[in-house]
Amino acid sequence: MANNFFISIIVSLLFCISACSEQGKYSISGTWKGGNGKVVYLLNSWADTTVRDSAVVKNEKFHMEKPIDRIERCVLIVGDGKREIMLDEVPIEITIEGFLGGVLEELIPRKLVVTGSPEQDLLEKE
Repeated sequence: MANNFFISIIVSLLFCISACSEQGKYSISGTWKGGNGKVVYLLNSWADTTVRDSAVVKNEKFHMEKPIDRIERCVLIVGDGKREIMLDEVPIEITIEGFLGGVLEELIPRKLVVTGSPEQDLLEKE
């Protein structure tokens, strides 16, 4: 009886240690009507324009997912459209529709909607 109790405590501790050491990940999924073949970029920030991740739109859908170790503000680039996003473990959904058209506006999305965590919703209101 004491051995079973001791073993269950050890198993519980190992489970807690492995769960605490797991790294979180972000997930960005989206639809882009009329965007097949276009690329969506995720930059580190407004100041650091290093590309952190990217995805090609196929069948009007795209997805990005990678590990993160902290919550960060990043920049999503869609054509000439830019949107600051809160990168955390809450899945982010992006909806993009076409382009405005015209010579100077052919790369600006007509509609770009970002939804995710409550923090993302607050960021959208800024």
